[in-house]
Amino acid sequence: MGKNPGNKPTLLAVRFSAMGDVAMTIPVMKQVLDTYPDLTIVFVTNKNWGALCQGIPRLIFVPADLKGEHKGVNGLFRLFRSIRAQYPGIRAMADLHQVLRSQILRSFFRLTAIKVAVIDKEGRGKSAHPERQ
Repeated sequence: MGKNPGNKPTLLAVRFSAMGDVAMTIPVMKQVLDTYPDLTIVFVTNKNWGALCQGIPRLIFVPADLKGEHKGVNGLFRLFRSIRAQYPGIRAMADLHQVLRSQILRSFFRLTAIKVAVIDKEGRGKSAHPERQ
């Protein structure tokens, strides 16, 4: 983990899924960083996926230990407090997963007036509407 340099705009991105799903988000974040050279992205994901973020300037990996230190609502609150303390310049959060854990975390950030955007994974409607498959 590293400190955010200066007062540059910072985006918090959260994805708590399998390695392949996380790996697919890395090129997108790299493209966003290339497009916006003043932006820093703080990326919170599974503690084991840090190697995916190595070598990408302004992409800061924050490990989430969802089966240990950050387990449950209290653990997610600890994660929230840690992120807020280490990266006070966060202006917005992108929930790239939209699962219960990320919903809880984004609720904490909303309470501090951080803007939140959520990726709508259209796949949720497929199980309710088999004809769409």
